[in-house]
Amino acid sequence: MTPAALLASARTLIEGNPDAAGFIDRCTVIKRTRNAGTAGGNTITETTMASGIPCIYEEKNYPTPKDVASRPQAEVTHTLFLIASTITRAITSEYRIVVAARSDTPQLNFDEIIRLDETFDPVVTLGAVLQV
Repeated sequence: MTPAALLASARTLIEGNPDAAGFIDRCTVIKRTRNAGTAGGNTITETTMASGIPCIYEEKNYPTPKDVASRPQAEVTHTLFLIASTITRAITSEYRIVVAARSDTPQLNFDEIIRLDETFDPVVTLGAVLQV
């Protein structure tokens, strides 16, 4: 089986039944836009881009900060894996990912998103900082 065929098969499995593939959480993707305020400060407008996206996450303490393009370094606390789509592929550092609460876990908010480019096409991999 060719690599393209393997990826197509994996995409079908994951998108067809994300829970069975381990994507047991659901998240909301929020775009955060900074706007110049009238008094010299900034306001932030949050726009929900998509919700109910299958995802999984894991705590990941990297030994050194990861570079964020043209920004100071950020300390990544978690790796997030989201089902790939046009919206999830467009996620940048200005976005917030909100993972919905489950019976044993509260809602989790992740900021300072860093794209961790991987080659597994059906999944978008992100580094992020858990907001407490």
